[in-house]
Amino acid sequence: MELRDIVVFLCFCGTTSFALSVQDVEKIAQNAQQNSVEGFLASLKEQQPDLARDLSQNFTLMKASGSSQDASCKDPRVLSYNKDASVVMSFNGGPGAYHANSEGGENVEMMLFDEKEKIFKVVDVDLSQKPPVVTANPSQCMSCHSDRAGNVMPIWNQFPNWHNAYGAFLDRLSPEEAKSLNELKEKAKSHPRYSFLDFDSKHPNFPYELPQSLDDSNGNVRLTQQLNERYVDFLNGHANRNYADDPKLALNLKRGLVLEDKCKLLVDLYFKSPKGNPAKSEIDAATELRQLLRRADSATEKNLAQMRPPLNANELSQVTDKKISQRQLLFRAVTGLGLKGRGLATMRPASKEDPGGSDACLTSARPKTQVALPSDVITGNPAESNANLNPLFLLKLPNEVLGREMSPESGFGFAECRRIALDLLGQSTPINEVRPSDHQLR
Repeated sequence: MELRDIVVFLCFCGTTSFALSVQDVEKIAQNAQQNSVEGFLASLKEQQPDLARDLSQNFTLMKASGSSQDASCKDPRVLSYNKDASVVMSFNGGPGAYHANSEGGENVEMMLFDEKEKIFKVVDVDLSQKPPVVTANPSQCMSCHSDRAGNVMPIWNQFPNWHNAYGAFLDRLSPEEAKSLNELKEKAKSHPRYSFLDFDSKHPNFPYELPQSLDDSNGNVRLTQQLNERYVDFLNGHANRNYADDPKLALNLKRGLVLEDKCKLLVDLYFKSPKGNPAKSEIDAATELRQLLRRADSATEKNLAQMRPPLNANELSQVTDKKISQRQLLFRAVTGLGLKGRGLATMRPASKEDPGGSDACLTSARPKTQVALPSDVITGNPAESNANLNPLFLLKLPNEVLGREMSPESGFGFAECRRIALDLLGQSTPINEVRPSDHQLR
């Protein structure tokens, strides 16, 4: 798979951002004419009509949930989000939809991304009390939605599987899911909560199984794309705060991370499986780059000694025992996050039995008809899941370390790697003097 394909897959153009603060949520709750989830949704439409429209058109449905909100096939938990997932909102079918001890029926839960601070916040709106109680980062949410450093984190699976969601595999519905979805759409016409959702009648299984050519991505895919983008922003925010007094050190650590993660792979692949009869100039370029990477390693080790925050005793022992890779160490140095911190690609399994709907609907099994993976989507690398770092973060690094915008079509080859290595060694070469190379990361 080409790097440019990954970039294209993750890029969503024309996104409009609707920033929402905790104070905005409080105002919406306080101005609701009814002290209920329905009242909150009506107040949202009145006070934030553009955001409400966006949330009503972008959503996915959960058949079971590990959250404080119950869910079932017949009465799913709704995860709605605006197009850049800076606002994610959830509610379920109501207190009477499940069982006697049902949870979360009079709560709205939200995750907000603070664009200025580059951090996530979780907000619980308890509408069972009068007046409604709005709590930012409540303990019951933070017990799952936080990493070891106390940062709020999204919990969502990665492409192409989304456990317990409708369209759990590749946004394709099983026959049981399709039947349940159609029943829900009928019910939504008069349901006080589900009527908030804009089920697009032009596409029978909206928001799933949409044509690949549509700008409106399928429900699970789009949420994954945009949460990844916000996660990247979150990581970059950490890097900027950690090295506010020494941006050059931060940049050199990022250079080292790109060299480790991309350029070493590029050179290794080239020498292990050269294609065709490479010209001598290309062989020379690859050989020179390998030598530059070895020299860059020494410079990177010196930079790692100044990482923020420094390694603690336990982490130092892991480095000494070589239990972590160089790329893990660099990722820790750049972001300031722990070496074994929780990544985005995690999801707690459902802890409650489904009180409504058939077992066939509840399962996350693939559709019975064979579905081929499109060629232009990420299938994931099983080995990557053990690396304890999110490779999507790296996709924005080349632009920064090269000091210019890199188009998705340009690829990432020897020339780019050579310049980064020289910059790290303090021997910067103007971009127009870097020798071109046809050999790129594919």
